[in-house]
Amino acid sequence: MILPIAEAESPPGGLVSKGRKSVNGRRFARRERVDAAADSLPSDGDPFCRSRFVWADLGDAPNRNVFVRFERSFALGAIPSGFLIHLFADTRYRLWVNGEFVAYGPGRFVTQHPEFDTHELASRLCVGGNQISVEVNFFGASSYQSMPDGAPGFIAAGGNESVNLETPGDWRATRMTAWRWDAPLFSFAQNPVEICDTRLVECGQAVGIVACAESPWGRLRPYSGLRIPYFEQRPREILLAGKVLDEETIVGFMCHDPLANVREEGAPKPWTAFATWIHSPRKQSVCFSVFWSYLWLNGKPLPVDTGTARGNHAHAQLELEEGWNLLTGHLCVLTEFWTYCLGIPKSSSVTLHGRRDLGCQEPLAISPKAEKEEIALPTLEDDKAPPAWLLCGSDTTYLTPARLMAWDTPAPDARRNLSPEQMTGVRTIHGSTATWCFLFAGEFLGHIVMDVEAPEGCILDVGVDDWQHEGGGLALYRSNPFTDSADRFLLKGGRQRVEVFHPRGGKMIQITLRAPEGVADLVLHDLFVRSSQSLGADETSFTCDDPVLNWVWPTALRTLICSTDDSFSDCPWRERGSYIGDGFVNLHLNALLSADLRIAARTIRIFGQAQRPDGQLACVAPAWLRKPHEDFTLIWLLSLHDYWSGTGDLGLVDEMWPVVGRIWDSPTWECHPSGLWNANDRRLFIDWGVIVEERAGTANAVINLLRIAAACACAEMAEALGLTDKAARFTEDAEATEQAMERLLWNESEGRLDAFLGATTPAAHANTLALAFRFGSEERRERILSYLEPRLRKNLSQGLKCGANSGHLELFYLAFALPALAGHGRPDLAEQLIRDHYGYLESLGDDTLPENFYGADHSAGSRCHSWAGAGAIYAARYVLGVRWAEHGNPHRLVFDPIVDGIDSASGRIAHRDGWIEVSWERIDGEIHSRIHAPAGVEILTPSDRGIRAEEVHATLR
Repeated sequence: MILPIAEAESPPGGLVSKGRKSVNGRRFARRERVDAAADSLPSDGDPFCRSRFVWADLGDAPNRNVFVRFERSFALGAIPSGFLIHLFADTRYRLWVNGEFVAYGPGRFVTQHPEFDTHELASRLCVGGNQISVEVNFFGASSYQSMPDGAPGFIAAGGNESVNLETPGDWRATRMTAWRWDAPLFSFAQNPVEICDTRLVECGQAVGIVACAESPWGRLRPYSGLRIPYFEQRPREILLAGKVLDEETIVGFMCHDPLANVREEGAPKPWTAFATWIHSPRKQSVCFSVFWSYLWLNGKPLPVDTGTARGNHAHAQLELEEGWNLLTGHLCVLTEFWTYCLGIPKSSSVTLHGRRDLGCQEPLAISPKAEKEEIALPTLEDDKAPPAWLLCGSDTTYLTPARLMAWDTPAPDARRNLSPEQMTGVRTIHGSTATWCFLFAGEFLGHIVMDVEAPEGCILDVGVDDWQHEGGGLALYRSNPFTDSADRFLLKGGRQRVEVFHPRGGKMIQITLRAPEGVADLVLHDLFVRSSQSLGADETSFTCDDPVLNWVWPTALRTLICSTDDSFSDCPWRERGSYIGDGFVNLHLNALLSADLRIAARTIRIFGQAQRPDGQLACVAPAWLRKPHEDFTLIWLLSLHDYWSGTGDLGLVDEMWPVVGRIWDSPTWECHPSGLWNANDRRLFIDWGVIVEERAGTANAVINLLRIAAACACAEMAEALGLTDKAARFTEDAEATEQAMERLLWNESEGRLDAFLGATTPAAHANTLALAFRFGSEERRERILSYLEPRLRKNLSQGLKCGANSGHLELFYLAFALPALAGHGRPDLAEQLIRDHYGYLESLGDDTLPENFYGADHSAGSRCHSWAGAGAIYAARYVLGVRWAEHGNPHRLVFDPIVDGIDSASGRIAHRDGWIEVSWERIDGEIHSRIHAPAGVEILTPSDRGIRAEEVHATLR
């Protein structure tokens, strides 16, 4: 029997169906509740029952960016058949066995819910002496990869009957002084960069092991994500190889603001000042490179020209007198560690001194931090700076690596756009500074490994970015002036292998070698990335007679793969944080790519574990940033619903149900007398294109539409859990909210919802959600669609012309707009939106999707952002036509293509029991189809849509 879709209760929007009129009568497939982590528990139960958390006795050393090596030596008379080690460290570790790399870990975690790793070491052991080495880095600094309540700690267990790996046991500890504790953050979202003296890596200071004085960690559970394969990613092109111009002497200093991460938002930041007495052999005009600051030359204000192509760089033209001149400057310390640089043309023959003394070797004098008005600058009549000021040397190893790389200029004869096979010809560069820049297919994400050869003391800077400078190298700081995306290693001399401890990501890697003095042969023998991407290869397929959709499919899935390691991330490069909004789209992309949704479940779980005391969810987790986006808290509920809806896994819903309850009970939800939620003094994000004013307001439409959708989603989950009374209350809340919105926010004259009470803005996002969640009557939705249509047709041009917050829908909100249009019988408009937006992105020549299209147009933001992948989800659900028929039952699917200008399609998508393969062609108004699905899968087709199944390997109804 063929059942019409209406009887099968297919979700018309493709993401969330309200279904509020029938939720209590709906049939749900009940699934056994299982613990996702139980499968990987050690056979002996808790492996750490006799182990203790330990740390190195570091005395009064700073707890920021600390590196400690834990070692365990032992002898074996024979190689065992099995030899497990169980590990956890706060915050990250790198495991070596007998000098061979094994793994990185642990996956990101919430402090109260840590997860440990288990590694089989037998194949890496030998008869005789063996050594296990675990390098542990405790961040102790703001990041979107860790929680602020973490603490330094390490724990291990495992071994066999003759070797016990429990901590403390026979483990030894070494404080690794090779890494600088005061390295600046990679970005506002990531932990400190590496500034590492490789000459000291094998040295360090032997210290005692002590039991952790504080143990903030909850019960350790096995890692619940996918294992990282650590395959090699290699460049597809050499963008640049050659010398760097040696035209400037760079001097500078780094300021530390220890209160940067605890100062209240909006509180004033400290200032500092510098002074340098410039000795010029002649009267001359000299162009200095400078950074953000207020400058004075000989007491007169000095104009600063910021219109230069290099990142965080400006010019100042100095009219110098013969003899002594005084350059002073004020600057605000904008981050925890803030670098200031000056670039002096070598051709000018000027010298810089921290006091009026040619014998003074330090080029700068630096003031204590204070309020700007409190810092008195020295004058030309002074011989030196005030007593409290300190002299600063000119050691460039103390400057931010990215700052130097951004100011570099490749020599005119540098080679460009070479194939990897041409590396032999540019491997060795004779000079004082050499650079190589590599482009990768898609985006890399993992640990950079380099084989280099250079003199002792040579500086190796390794930068990553998404954007290329016109000169061929990285466009550092172009997209974000606070992203110091480069690490630094001081080399021990000769040929050596250097591995970056932290995973990095992006489109490009640039390597720069700086000889300690004079010129030398600077050699880059090899470079690759040990990938930490976890999802594996794309085994799906899709094709139709729309070339843009054919581009969207693999590009969207490639973007997801590039961005995923132990959790979903917003992007591989700048932030690498797990955001709620990104996770919603990523879940659906992951479901197309693979039946293994452990990463999706892990991402959802981490947000629940990181719930704030007020019931809201932080917008990114785990993270030091604990602030919510209240609209994204509700989107998390949609993600939980859709995970269950597509998998039937009630275990995760049951586990997260207390989190669900605390969300609804949150005192943050401030009510209007009508019962609608207000958004004033909240942190709604919505989308990059939204008008800022629409993120606030009394009875805000976006937050209340998401409330309706989330309440309906929770009603369905409650019913599936057997919580009938709670399901009814959720349904009542959805109905009451919709009725209140119709009374207060319906704009009858324009046929649409207002953004909030009294608003006059267009409210494109709110009305898109109204369509997606089937707000109001069919007549009202038709009016909303008529209101939106002309705006959607000019959406791309408006965004490109007006930029951020112009009222247009950005790529994220296409996840709501596209299925809403198909569900309301307008696939023509959905397909036009896809051709407009993704066709534009394809024209940019990229192979991943960007964070937003207006940013991509201006070389800003991330070039790899999987929340932009709604086009691929639409291609699967509406062009191939495979959708859920019954929430919570993955064995009942709908086949019903909803298309306009597309006459054929075929594809292969994942299912929990195997692959679903579909092909169809429209002939004389009828859809002729072939469907292959795993045994036990029931395919429902509409009775009135002219669908003919000519070859079916599935149960068809």
